[in-house]
Amino acid sequence: MKRQVIQTTLAVAVSLMLVVAVGSAQSSARASANIPFDFHVGNTTLPSGQYLVKSGTPTIDTLVIQSKDGSRSAIAMTHGVKSIQSDSAAKLVFNQYGTNYFLSQVWNPSDSIVRGLVKTKAEVEVARQVRGAQTTVVALEKH
Repeated sequence: MKRQVIQTTLAVAVSLMLVVAVGSAQSSARASANIPFDFHVGNTTLPSGQYLVKSGTPTIDTLVIQSKDGSRSAIAMTHGVKSIQSDSAAKLVFNQYGTNYFLSQVWNPSDSIVRGLVKTKAEVEVARQVRGAQTTVVALEKH
């Protein structure tokens, strides 16, 4: 009984955190991109297509990426990598290992910082197996 109460409490807390993160991201820096390849955001794999990109507030370091039709999405925690100037190009930066693409950074001048994503275990494993990693950039259109 006690274990069930703890699990329920944890589930509710996680759900509330996600709602707050998504709600905060919806009122923050927004942009869209046409991503021409399947890619990974955190532990989620998304197919190629049109996506909306919403970054969190300065106090909530989240990134929400959602297909334009709303059928697919991913949420990832980010960290500030460096400050960017307002005239910097808005873009998504992917680490490419062969045919595998992992979202690495989001450059959105209206957000004022470059948001970086932590490499997942899957990305580290793919990077070990594939030599000659490359960087691929996709333009973001600001909203």
